[in-house]
Amino acid sequence: MGFDVYVLAIDDWADPAEVAAMVERCNALVHVEGEIDPRIAGFYEGLQADFPDDSAAGDQPWKAPLGAGIDHVWMSVGSAPNVEAALDRVAELAVEHGLTMFYPMDGTAQRMIPGPERAKVDAWWRALRDGRAGFDETFERVQPWIEETPGAVRDPITWLGLQVLYHGDGTGYEQWLAEAERHDADPEGWKRAQEAG
Repeated sequence: MGFDVYVLAIDDWADPAEVAAMVERCNALVHVEGEIDPRIAGFYEGLQADFPDDSAAGDQPWKAPLGAGIDHVWMSVGSAPNVEAALDRVAELAVEHGLTMFYPMDGTAQRMIPGPERAKVDAWWRALRDGRAGFDETFERVQPWIEETPGAVRDPITWLGLQVLYHGDGTGYEQWLAEAERHDADPEGWKRAQEAG
C-alpha cells in the first residue's frame, strides 16, 4: 500500500484544480520541453542526497524511481520504516525551494512557504497582550498558517501558539511559554506525552 506525491514549480495558483491540471499535463505522453526549473533541480538533488531512489541504497521510502520533469518531481511512496522521515524531508525541501505539494489521492494542494518562527508568534502574542494589536489584527496574522499552509509550520510549539491565537481570546501565554520550556528540555519526551494524550 502506498500513495503518490507531486512537488511542482507552479506559481500564483488559487484553486487546487489548477495544480491537478498541471499534474495531468505532467503525466501526459508528450512532455513539455525546456530548461529545468532551478527550484526543481535543487529539490531533486537534495532529495536524492538524503533519500536516493537507488535500490542499492537499502531500505528506501520509494516504490519506484523518482520521476522528474522540468517543473515537477513525482514520488511513489511505499511503506519502508523511513517513510515519515522522507516525507518530512520532502516538505522541508519544498519549503526551501518555494514549491507546491500535491496529493492526487484526495486532490489537495499545499503551497509550501516558510512558516513563522517561534519568536514571531511570541511577538504577536505580546503585542496582543500589551494592547499594541487587536484581536482582528492578530487573527489576520495567524489565519494563513492555520487555514492555508499548516504544513509550513514545523515547530510544534510554534504551531501550538498559532492554534491558541487563532481559536482563543489571547489568554494562555504563560502556559504556552511553560509548554515551550518542557518541549525544549526533552523534545522526544514531550512528543511521547502528547501522543499518549
